[in-house]
This record gives sequence, structure tokens and C-alpha cells, in this order.
Amino acid sequence: GIRMKILHAMSHEIAVVATGMAVTGIPAQHGQHFYVADTDEKFAQILNQLINTPKMVADVGKNARKFIQEQFSQQHSVAQFESIIYSLK
Repeated sequence: GIRMKILHAMSHEIAVVATGMAVTGIPAQHGQHFYVADTDEKFAQILNQLINTPKMVADVGKNARKFIQEQFSQQHSVAQFESIIYSLK
């Protein structure tokens, strides 16, 4: 669904602007990995900032990709799985 599309965009260093509902459950931070805008005015404000500040776009894109690589990589998933298995012993 929508969350997978957001994660996919983040993995490609795309600056994401989404509603709080759309990013619910994604353990990333507003302003560092994506931007949250719950009103038309906030969307317009953030989009205007991104249009006028290419470094902001690049920075959040790079942070987003790094976040995805760290949190959703195969290695990370295996480590989480192993942790769960060992905790059951």
C-alpha cells in the first residue's frame, strides 16, 4: 500500500512529503527522513521550501536511503529474527 510506496521512494533518495497517517508505523523522523504535512498550507510550505532549497532535498533523500538500508536490509532483518529466536530459549 501507501507505506510501501513511501519506503520505496525513500530507498531511491526521493524526498517524501506525506500525511502523518500515511507514515504511521514507519520509524523514521520528520525533517530527517521525510516530511509530514497534515494540512494544505503545510504541504505548500514544505514543497516551497524543497523547491527553493535543493540541498534540503538532497539531504533528506540521502538520510532516507541510509535509514532504509539500516532498518530494512536483509542483514538487519536476520539480526531481528535471530534476536527473537534467541529470546524464546
